[in-house]
Amino acid sequence: MPQRSRRGVSFVQSPATPAPLSVAGRLSGALRLARVIFALAILTWLVSAPLPLARAQVNGFAQPVVVEQLTVSTTGGNCRVFLTTVDLLDPRVSIKTTGAIANPPAGADSTLITVPAWRTANNARVAINANFFSTLTGGNADILGLSVSNGTVVSPARLFGTGNPDPAIVFGDDRLAKVDYIAPGATAGVHNAVAGIGPSATDAVLGTLLVTDGQNTGATARVDPLNRNPRTAIGVSRDGTRLFHFVVDGRQASSVGMTLPEVADFLIKRGVWRAINLDGGGSSSFVARLDNNSTLQNIPSDTGNAFRGVANHLGIMVNGTFAGGTERVRRPIRGVWLRPPGAPGQTGDLALLDSKMATLAANGIRDLFLEALFWGKETGQTGLFPGHAFTNNTGDYLAQAIQLANKNGIRLHAWCETGYLDFGTNPSALLTANPGWVVKNIDQTPDPQTGVPVTGDIDFQRFVNLGNPGVRTQLNSYFTAMANKYVSLEGIQADYHFFPLAPSSAAPWSYDDWARGAYQAQFGVDPQSFANTAGTTFHTNWLAWNRNNVTQALVQIGDATRAVSPSISLSSVAFADWSSAFHRSKMIDLPSWGTTNASDMYFFMAYFTISGTSVTQINAGIAAIQADVDRAKTALPGKRAIAGLANLTDILRLNVTQQLNAIKGRGVEDFAWFEANTMIANPSMLTMLNTWVSSTATKQLGDLNNDGYLDQRDITLFDALFTGTPITPPGVNTRYDLNADNTINAVDRVELLRLFKRSVFGEDGAVDSRDLRALNLARTNGNGTIPAILNRWDLNADGKVNDLDAQILRDNATTDLSLLTDINNDGVRNIDDVYAQFAIPADVNRDGVIDSQDQIEFIASFRQFEATASRGVQR
Repeated sequence: MPQRSRRGVSFVQSPATPAPLSVAGRLSGALRLARVIFALAILTWLVSAPLPLARAQVNGFAQPVVVEQLTVSTTGGNCRVFLTTVDLLDPRVSIKTTGAIANPPAGADSTLITVPAWRTANNARVAINANFFSTLTGGNADILGLSVSNGTVVSPARLFGTGNPDPAIVFGDDRLAKVDYIAPGATAGVHNAVAGIGPSATDAVLGTLLVTDGQNTGATARVDPLNRNPRTAIGVSRDGTRLFHFVVDGRQASSVGMTLPEVADFLIKRGVWRAINLDGGGSSSFVARLDNNSTLQNIPSDTGNAFRGVANHLGIMVNGTFAGGTERVRRPIRGVWLRPPGAPGQTGDLALLDSKMATLAANGIRDLFLEALFWGKETGQTGLFPGHAFTNNTGDYLAQAIQLANKNGIRLHAWCETGYLDFGTNPSALLTANPGWVVKNIDQTPDPQTGVPVTGDIDFQRFVNLGNPGVRTQLNSYFTAMANKYVSLEGIQADYHFFPLAPSSAAPWSYDDWARGAYQAQFGVDPQSFANTAGTTFHTNWLAWNRNNVTQALVQIGDATRAVSPSISLSSVAFADWSSAFHRSKMIDLPSWGTTNASDMYFFMAYFTISGTSVTQINAGIAAIQADVDRAKTALPGKRAIAGLANLTDILRLNVTQQLNAIKGRGVEDFAWFEANTMIANPSMLTMLNTWVSSTATKQLGDLNNDGYLDQRDITLFDALFTGTPITPPGVNTRYDLNADNTINAVDRVELLRLFKRSVFGEDGAVDSRDLRALNLARTNGNGTIPAILNRWDLNADGKVNDLDAQILRDNATTDLSLLTDINNDGVRNIDDVYAQFAIPADVNRDGVIDSQDQIEFIASFRQFEATASRGVQR
């Protein structure tokens, strides 16, 4: 991270001189107050503290099962929401649904049982109600639509007319989830399933999914989509590895219920790709057993808030822990931040960069956050900001850096500073042409409003207003260009995504022309005149408006990136103690960032100094870091959160081991250090890091050889042990028993392959042409700098990246890669594929080499395709 002041820095700002009021600014006090109260009601999104469940897994903050009780503000009033996020990839997690009853009466599928009673009887961690149903005599019920339990069809799927079948969620034998319209009889390989309501014999219109491929289709989902009701819904992530339960109470003063579009909006913000609406109203039921064995449950809307007996249920089971301790499922984030070697204006030294990466990789670093947009200049070549001199001298520096990272088994993330876009005594051409973008010049000159010199981390930083449409357009275009051009990037990071350092006075400091005009147009008052007194409603409203602008700018960056490919990991950086007055004035709103699902990973800075090296002083430093972890947990329940740690030697800090043990003591082991050069220059730091990673860090499930990677070498080890005959008990080979059922068998190999795929290709589950193009760019006939560390695309561990690896990728593809001339893998062959092939060539003829012959064969194939297509449309 760039140097940031953390404690003990004061800032002074005098009250601003009021600007002349417009007519709109001369509102009566009552009307102005009414406007503000209304605006605050819209802007506020209240989130209560999380209620964590199944904390045994060390996984960022993402345990196998995370339960949250939330208060969500809607235009109709507040709602009490219960959300469960389940990591289906964790071998300890399984799904259970209501089974068939013995000798059922005619027309009956099940017996009515309340969700609390069913959860207790089945020892489920979490349970909800599922299908709609018809009540029969004798306490029996007819389940409407598909219901499958442990491979047995309890109720068949329905299909009426020529429309879609009912929307349903199915869990395959691999335990992954899929939401779709499941036709009657299409249950081969389905282990469990429940369904919502779509078409029926009496519907005037057909029903849809609640969320369809990330889009809100709640208005056309069933039942009663546009009125407020208690609701139960269920959804899945794009790759089917994460399951979401959603229940909202309704028809109560304390919780008004939601429309289906509102439910869909909420789920989309949490990362749901597809979802269905289940039975709601008085049937909506949620019960969870927490870690302390207490029970959390919703408040049903039936008389007396009693739970209604329902026809079927869906529960989450968690089957204990692994012998010898818990192992993490997700690939660990063990990173450092690095500015490219060579000062700005000098030629970048790629050999030096390679050497630094090799040193870092040999000591446990797996992720490099290489600064790609800093001080308003680009490391890569997108052409939207000025380029650094070394970029021009060495070609595309970022592209070359990515391949060096691949060689050293490191995943490269483009580290981008979005909040300030200039540095130096003279503004760049971009900011000279757009002076209204600048919030404050950190240049030590007197502020024109206050007369007080403006200070910051570094002199001559120029921060921009992230709410300004021009700034957003430029940043969105940049992130889009990065995602398009650099297919091999692991991720892109938005850092410094907030406003300048805070003033010590209570008055807000930012009254740039755009903000004043936009705020006045929306709220009817000039903020410089009305919002500069701390504690007033206008002051609070002004800060909330600015924070919302910063949050929405991050959301737009995320949308722009994911529009290119959801495979890119988007991360953001903020202070962990975001709620302090000092950092709130930077317009950071970490809970809002998490609620909007703006990022895939959230880095929270836990930078602290210590006053000495006594036991008391060290313990105080540890407590301070752990307090930041706790703050981040509260702000980001269930999110992937990574500790940003400082190893700078300018002031006294805890050593590397002490800081890592501090975050591990709070259940966090994902980290990034600022910064790489200091780490490399201090061998003792590298030794402590390497020792901690190899001996103290929680092992990754499936990393059987303990080398810090989950790759083909682990699969080879497994196959050498398990040759077809189950091994019971596992004995000394307990780590090979991946699903902890006390037997090493073929099921464990399936689990290992799933873990391998997720670790190698990313947690979104997509293996597509983007991955294939990245592999093609990384082709090599030799080992990297350190033979024991594989190129990240060496999928068969033979020391090379060639067509054998490409075939492994094709075997795991989640999209059709058979159309060789569909280079961009969008399902059609057109001129876009020509652009894609010439931008980043593919191995069209599959000879293991990308050369001119591929271009020749691509052109010949494409022309043949065009000729065939044109004949087909001749009249």
